[in-house]
Amino acid sequence: MKHSIRYKITALIIVIMAISVGSIGVFSTVFMEKFYTNKKQAAIKEVYKTLQEIVAKDPDLEDSKNSSKLNSICETDGATLIIVDVSGQSVYSYGPGKNLVDRWASLVYGKNINGNKGTVIESKKDYTLQYMVDDVTSDKHYELYSVLDNGNFAVIRMSVENFKESVAITNQFYLILGVVVILITTIVILFFMNRYTKALLSLADISKRMSKLDFNVKYQGHYKDELGVLGESINEMSEKLEETITELKSANIELKKDIAKKEEVDEMRKEFISNVSHELKTPIALIQGYAEGLYDNINDDSESRKFYCEVIMDEADKMNKMVKKLLTLNQIEFGNNQVNFEHFDIVQVVRTVINSATLLAKQKEAQIEIDDYPQI
Repeated sequence: MKHSIRYKITALIIVIMAISVGSIGVFSTVFMEKFYTNKKQAAIKEVYKTLQEIVAKDPDLEDSKNSSKLNSICETDGATLIIVDVSGQSVYSYGPGKNLVDRWASLVYGKNINGNKGTVIESKKDYTLQYMVDDVTSDKHYELYSVLDNGNFAVIRMSVENFKESVAITNQFYLILGVVVILITTIVILFFMNRYTKALLSLADISKRMSKLDFNVKYQGHYKDELGVLGESINEMSEKLEETITELKSANIELKKDIAKKEEVDEMRKEFISNVSHELKTPIALIQGYAEGLYDNINDDSESRKFYCEVIMDEADKMNKMVKKLLTLNQIEFGNNQVNFEHFDIVQVVRTVINSATLLAKQKEAQIEIDDYPQI
């Protein structure tokens, strides 16, 4: 089971998710703090830009709409803002004004009322942005101060959270969330993979049975996806293989029959050739015997010579007929001729053979008798 695709895919997904969760934690630790500080700096600059636009149109903020607009942007970005005129009177404030008034005095007159120490981040012609840490409360914030076009002095402050602590908490949250998600995902994946692997195991079993020439089993899955297509293809292949193997078995049976028939024909041919060889010996012997008799003038009368000549001619004719029959048999074997069945008198054939063999019988001192059966 350790080689099962179900566990391999599940393990692969778990590893990918674990790497993803770990990557999120690393990136949040390394890059999120910088991203957060950039967003805070951009937000405080945006408040200052809006302030400049409003003051350019309404230096003393006499229009309540302008004050509402400043209140809205400060509330949205979490900023504290105070505008002080040259006499030290507050023209506009949003948030804890007392701290900012003290801060204004510290910036203008060089006093360090709250013991705050700042680190300048950006210094421009019209404003200065610095990072502040309160010695008393240890509060951290960005502070932007500027002398406006109308001579008023503006201080904008935006709180900065202890981001490292926030990142650590966030990473812990991601870790817990990642473990929970991995567990739930693993259960869900195993559930669905179990359904699909059952179909795959079924297809594997069908393949094994097909390899043993068992084509009775068929895929019965109901999936409409690639598994369904694969199952239908295996069913179709099983049917075609069954048909092909059945045809091959039939062809093999026919081939075996043909081979057996050919072997039988070969045996018959050998037997036939043996019989023909034996049959040819007799006419050859007769022709040789009667020819020698004629040559030696065994009988001087013309009738005996005529009989000898007739025997020689008859045996030669028999040999000629036998050769023709061999040629006809060869043609029949190759399908080039047809067999013609004819009736003949077997008694007459036997008499002819005995008459032709008279000389041989005399030489062997043999006596041949024949009983004629009445013809039906």
